[in-house]
Amino acid sequence: MEKSTVLKKGISFVLDARKISPQKTSFSLEATEEECRALAEWYEIPAVLSVVADITAFSEGNIITIEGKLSIITRRECVITAEEFTQPATGDFTLLFSTSPIKEQQKPDIDLDEEPIEFLPRGQIYFKDIITEQFGLLLDPFPKNTDEPFEYREENAELSKENPFAVLKHLTKD
Repeated sequence: MEKSTVLKKGISFVLDARKISPQKTSFSLEATEEECRALAEWYEIPAVLSVVADITAFSEGNIITIEGKLSIITRRECVITAEEFTQPATGDFTLLFSTSPIKEQQKPDIDLDEEPIEFLPRGQIYFKDIITEQFGLLLDPFPKNTDEPFEYREENAELSKENPFAVLKHLTKD
């Protein structure tokens, strides 16, 4: 049985990992205006309009699983036209944590498809860090608001027809 979802204002939410039960607990975090401004400044983009994270947390033994869906709306600058536009993005993530260190002999064989287990020395999960990282992963590195392909055009076509070593010609001895 899953506990009900509660909307919390602000992504600076800290969860005590030792209090997470095997029963799934869901909650939503919504960034405040100040947090949106800070994210825009951190990632050097014009604006962050909305950040909402839907989180589910549960434990299995000493392993805590955080599953989430992050939805963002940003103002970006098009790499082709340099005009600002609104760009939404959504992504899912799963993170694994442990409240006790995993000894070398306890480590399972590494599977590249599996998420690594992060040790929590203080036993607390900081959602601001998680959401900031996941936000950055959702950002399009080359945002564009048009479907037109980028075409590079040289401004001075005559220069490209010249031999690039022609400028060195005067250095040769006759």
